[in-house]
Amino acid sequence: MDVGPGAPGRASVGRLLVSPNPFAGTCDVRWAAGLGPATAAPPTGPLDLFDLAGRRVARVASIAPGAWRWQPGAGTRSGVYFARLANGRRATLVLR
Repeated sequence: MDVGPGAPGRASVGRLLVSPNPFAGTCDVRWAAGLGPATAAPPTGPLDLFDLAGRRVARVASIAPGAWRWQPGAGTRSGVYFARLANGRRATLVLR
C-alpha cells in the first residue's frame, strides 16, 4: 500500500509491504522507500494493528529499521487488520 502525503498520481513516501498476505501464523511487514524526491528513511517505531472495529489488537516493536514481525495470539480471529505506524502510515493485512 502506498503511503504519503501526496494526492493520487503523486510520488509516494514509501510502502508498507506485508508478506505473506493473507497469512496464517506469522507475517512480516516491511517498509519500502517510495519514488521521487521526498523519499523517507525507514521508520523504526512500533507498528499498531487494529481490527475492523478500530480496536488496537497489538503493538509490534520493529525487529530492524523498517521491519516488523507479527505473530497473533491464539485468541486473534481470522479477518482483515489495519497496520499503522506511529507516524500515521497505514497498511492492510488479512489473517486467515
